[in-house]
Order: sequence, then C-alpha cells, then structure tokens
Amino acid sequence: MAQSVVEPVPNLDLGPSAIGCAVLLTILFTCLLAFLKVARDSQASARACVGWPFVAYVLIFLIGNTVTTILAVPLVVKALPPVLSSWFPLFFAFSGVFAFQGVLAKANITFYGNGVLTIEEWIALARDHAVESAAQRQSAREHATTITWAHSLQQLPPEVLNTYLVHYLSQETVLESEERARATGADPHFYKALRLATEKPKEAQAIVASHPSTTPQLPPTA
Repeated sequence: MAQSVVEPVPNLDLGPSAIGCAVLLTILFTCLLAFLKVARDSQASARACVGWPFVAYVLIFLIGNTVTTILAVPLVVKALPPVLSSWFPLFFAFSGVFAFQGVLAKANITFYGNGVLTIEEWIALARDHAVESAAQRQSAREHATTITWAHSLQQLPPEVLNTYLVHYLSQETVLESEERARATGADPHFYKALRLATEKPKEAQAIVASHPSTTPQLPPTA
C-alpha cells in the first residue's frame, strides 16, 4: 500500500514581529468589519454605533479572529512562495478574519462538560446587543435634534412660521395644529414648530440655517 507523503512546511524564520504585525492587522480588520456590520444593521451614524456594547462585541469577535489567524499561519506559509514572505502578516490576518470563520463556528464553550454556546452564537448575541444599542442612541439623538430645531423654529414670527407650514405641509395643517393645541391647552406656536420639525426634518434644518438668529447648538450627528 502506497504511503502518503506529508510535505514539510517551509522553514521560514517569521519571528515574533511577523506574528505581532498579523495580530495588529487582525485587530484592525476586526474593528472595521464589526463597525460595518453594526452600522449596516442599525442604520445608525458612526457616533451612535460606538459604545460599550460595541466594545464587548469587538472583544468577543476579536478572540475568535485572533485564534483563527494563528491557526492560519502554517497553512499560509505552506501555500505561498517564500518570495511573498514580507506580505505574510497581511495574509495571516486576512485569512484569519475572512477565510477561517468556519473553524470556530462549531467550537463549543463547555462548563463542567456541558455545552453552553458556540463562539458563533456568542458573537451573534454581542452583535445583536450592539446593534440594538446603536439604534436606540440614534433614535434618541434624532429626537433631541428635532426638539432643538422646534425650539429654534419657535423663535420665528407666527406669520413666518405659518408661511413655512403652508408651503411645506398645507393650510389645513396650520388650522388643525392651532385647533388641536387650543383644545389641549398646548402652545399653538410651539406645537406648529414641533410638527414642522418632526414631519419635515430636512426642511426644518434648512429653515433654521437660513435664520442665523434661530440657529441652535445641535447635538452631534456624525
């Protein structure tokens, strides 16, 4: 029976600097990939995405990616020619983050011999929490911005604010808003400003910007 011959891995002196560089690149790739996933799923701004839940997600994600990066080292060294040795850290990190996720997908975390969750499930839980947190922060930021714009629009003279309401919404909106505010004891002028800021946020932002006397200190949105 023919014996299989195992090809030896090329004896390259990678040194700790190559592995360290690969780990740094893995951290960079992991942070970028985690941010893109949270931003895509939450539809939130960059500022809203970053928080403690996001940090926890990156750390858990990074554990798996670091392990797979280290596991990828002998495979990459064997597959690539020595002439590319200076690029090996990049290939290690790229392979660990993007091509070896399946290595840990079935790896269970056990407690006294009982399976708890796979690494993949832990990452999914952390990602879902980070996405939910980002969406909540984005919603709170948008509400705060709307209220800020409404207070700024309130500084406009009544006839000017009514003109904008008629133009961007309708004459019925002005009459309906005034009637509803009087019926509930609310401030008609502020109620109309709040309605314009809520229903036409882009237009409200443009109006505030075109009236320097009403320009507020808006909460950061980027």
